[in-house]
Amino acid sequence: MRNPGKDWYEAKEESQIIQSSPKKEIKLTWQHKEFLKFLKNQNNQGKKLLDLGCGTGEFLNAVQNLGFEVWGVDFDRNAIEHAKSLYNLKDVYTESIEEFSFKKSLPKFDVITFFEVIEHIDDIPKFLNFISKIGKEGTCIALSTPNRNRKNPNNPKTGDFPPIHLTRWNINSLNKILHFYNINIDKYKYGNEIECFISRSFRLNTIRKIKKLQKELPDKSNNFLQSYKIVNFIHNLAKLKDQLLIPLASIIVNIQKFFNIYGEGDCIFLIGKL
Repeated sequence: MRNPGKDWYEAKEESQIIQSSPKKEIKLTWQHKEFLKFLKNQNNQGKKLLDLGCGTGEFLNAVQNLGFEVWGVDFDRNAIEHAKSLYNLKDVYTESIEEFSFKKSLPKFDVITFFEVIEHIDDIPKFLNFISKIGKEGTCIALSTPNRNRKNPNNPKTGDFPPIHLTRWNINSLNKILHFYNINIDKYKYGNEIECFISRSFRLNTIRKIKKLQKELPDKSNNFLQSYKIVNFIHNLAKLKDQLLIPLASIIVNIQKFFNIYGEGDCIFLIGKL
């Protein structure tokens, strides 16, 4: 199965919300925070970092402040425009990773990251060959992906199905495929359990319901519901709901972990080297 492409992703609610709030700063994910902890102990001045699937650029902005020369690529036009306008990032490109790989005179990067990306890739060998080509001996590799050994992997609310995600991984399968392309894992950890628990157990899918209602209402009523403002407002309410649920979710997840009924963890984060 092929990746559905940029038009499909730009039509998703997340991309439209970004477009409606071009000056709104987006929080770093737990994967970003984990890697930033690692990088803060390094000498980063003048090193080149490439983030594949860089999204709205909040991670690139953070590592640029640590001294890196940053590059990024994402085929969501709204996300890249957000990265440029909010963080004034220069070397960020609205392209697929495959299109970016055809650029001439790409430098050799000291750090290459691809968080929540590998599961979207439809040609893993070509992708990892490209990583090897633009890296060098000692290049640091960091990635994250959903863990296929997590609890309830087939829950439909996770979105871990085609056409969104094309492959599933655990630490063993990642180790095998990365080692084949000369990437050795130095460390890994599981995480993101609380956010994923909230998503599985308390997601109301309000935005999708509004979009369905849009199609059923007359045009005049449609004009109001089609505005990005109401979608953005509901999205903010959903985030507030998630914040309020964090204490409860934390208690439930920790109880499940204590009795060893939670599983390995929802997401894998790893750091390796070429």
